[in-house]
Amino acid sequence: MCSRLPGATLAVALSLLAAWSCQPVSRPRIVRPRPSAPHQVMAIAGPTLGSGEIRPTDCTSGQHRMFFGADLSADPPVLVLRVIIDPLDGPVVRVFKASDPYGASIVARRRDCKTLNLRFLPTGSSVNFVNEMKLSLEVDCETLAHDFIVGEISAEACG
Repeated sequence: MCSRLPGATLAVALSLLAAWSCQPVSRPRIVRPRPSAPHQVMAIAGPTLGSGEIRPTDCTSGQHRMFFGADLSADPPVLVLRVIIDPLDGPVVRVFKASDPYGASIVARRRDCKTLNLRFLPTGSSVNFVNEMKLSLEVDCETLAHDFIVGEISAEACG
């Protein structure tokens, strides 16, 4: 046989249950990262790739892979920062693991960014029919998935 709760106790229990069940499920808020240096560092944070930094020592022209832009990475490459100039949308920034180039990635477009300044200019030189480009990038972006890309990077010759 069920024991009965006094009316007041039952009302409190039901109101607590209702309040608990209506609470939104929230993820911990990811804080906008700060690069460890003012230049030549791109910081990322978020659920897609976690937290980290890219300190590029290599800039490879996208012409090698049939796109207008460049890949920036450290040696050895762990994370790759890809900058693409889309003919319809303009600059796009993508970060992915070098070991899994078609896996999880952070993609930021101009609409995701407080700042997305890109200068990508020819140097006038070419190596093995690949035009070298000078790159300057300043980014402060947060995607809809709450991934952040923040920092400034430049390269004199992406070849």
